[in-house]
Amino acid sequence: MKLLQIRRKLNEFSDFLRQCKRELLSRKKGQTASNSDLRGYKFASTPEIKAKSKKQLWQIVSKKFRKKRVHVNNRYTQGGTLADSRKVWLAPAAVLLVVSSLFLALGGPGWVGMLLADLSFFKVRNIQYSGCRVVPEEEIRQLSGITLYQTSLLGLDQARVVNNIGKHPWVSQVSIKRNWPTDIAISVKEYTPVALMNVVTSGKPQLYYVDRYGLPFLRVSAEDDVDFPVITGLDRVNDEQEKKAIFSDVYDFIRVVSQNNPNLPAQSVSEIHINERGELVVYLVDYKFPIFFGRGEIRQKYSRLLRVLDSLYRGRGKGVLLSGVEYIRMDYYNGKVLVAQSESS
Repeated sequence: MKLLQIRRKLNEFSDFLRQCKRELLSRKKGQTASNSDLRGYKFASTPEIKAKSKKQLWQIVSKKFRKKRVHVNNRYTQGGTLADSRKVWLAPAAVLLVVSSLFLALGGPGWVGMLLADLSFFKVRNIQYSGCRVVPEEEIRQLSGITLYQTSLLGLDQARVVNNIGKHPWVSQVSIKRNWPTDIAISVKEYTPVALMNVVTSGKPQLYYVDRYGLPFLRVSAEDDVDFPVITGLDRVNDEQEKKAIFSDVYDFIRVVSQNNPNLPAQSVSEIHINERGELVVYLVDYKFPIFFGRGEIRQKYSRLLRVLDSLYRGRGKGVLLSGVEYIRMDYYNGKVLVAQSESS
């Protein structure tokens, strides 16, 4: 079975070499392909020379060599090994197969690669996409500069394709994989917005989407989804390490709120403000009072806040009404929560 598979592969490779030979020779004569697998397209390579055309010098030489074949014995040895006749063609065929595999893996060195890049055998016929959730696949293809049935997989500038696709504001990472001989796989990783950030550009505040690392990657337009909490005051922090530490607390709060507890769902948070001391101050959509979170222990403070809000919603606040709350301090003293009520209440 292995011998039959090897012979089948060799036959396929010989067909490929004949196709290459026809296209390279016909390109010199300016003839049109009659058996190209892309006939009908203006960009298809030109193959086959007519049978009545004048024989080339190499054809005459090859016929002379075929006449002088050496007779070999077709018998098998006692040990069950291959016969001498099969050893004659198997060894050079294996060498040819290894050399051609190395050639394809290296992408076609030098002028040989330039010649083979024009062959229809290596034209890109299919593009596989993965990771496209926001950016349409057709937009990725246009950015890549790849044209089906025209771009060669051998001559593809992989670095340029990655760079072009990476310019899209929603694209974070790009990877390209060649699937020989005619397919290519493009994998993209898009940014995932977790909040909106107020960023001052040219003296004017603008809203940007930010990812989990606090990186503003896209300006928010009027038709975009703005159902995210807004982070303000972080742009006043000049120290980059301090800014990363503060945003780590902000992201921890966004993660715990995303659990959508009925007392504090994610949609109820309107703003996460960073005050002059670098502490978190949370504002809700339905209430004006601030919730001072301070720094650190975000999950523990979040659990205490849920219990406080549950008591206030149910009217069990020992005389404190939700409508009369002036502020809530989660960092009051030794794990205690302070609920302050306005004097008018």
